[in-house]
Amino acid sequence: MQPYQPNQPSLLSPTLSQAIQAARSWVAENAADKPGYLGAYIGGSAPTLSPEDRLPAGSDTDVYLVTSDPIPPPKPGKLIHQGVLLEISFVSWQQ
Repeated sequence: MQPYQPNQPSLLSPTLSQAIQAARSWVAENAADKPGYLGAYIGGSAPTLSPEDRLPAGSDTDVYLVTSDPIPPPKPGKLIHQGVLLEISFVSWQQ
């Protein structure tokens, strides 16, 4: 996992489809096998876009990891995965 640094290269304007693929990959590699993991979803403005729509330049894709923990762990925050800026957060199933 690579933390986000403002001067790091990322895709200038990935399509929503590219962003979703990057999010799926990150979740599979970093979260899906962890205790308490229940699922993940894309939030923010992304669900209002079509798969071929481009995200605004420099925009992140919000990825929410659902956990069975009543108090979710601290969020990892912004990172670049497969050239896409993701912002990872945890939410409790109870929320």
